Amino acid sequence: MSRTGAWTDFQIEVAYNTDIDFALVVVRETVDRLAHASEWRSSILDTHGLLGVEQLSRTSNVIWV
Repeated sequence: MSRTGAWTDFQIEVAYNTDIDFALVVVRETVDRLAHASEWRSSILDTHGLLGVEQLSRTSNVIWV
């Protein structure tokens, strides 16, 4: 089923006191830069999937990409 493509999810754990809005901007910019890099351009087809907070805890937050 993934012969022509696959969806990949990343979970990035950040410190509890991290500015989530800023962290999401950094992650979005990083993904977009990777998608435009010559070595990844043909492999990354879509960077506009869901991006947000997956989990909150007392010690950290998890960003889902």
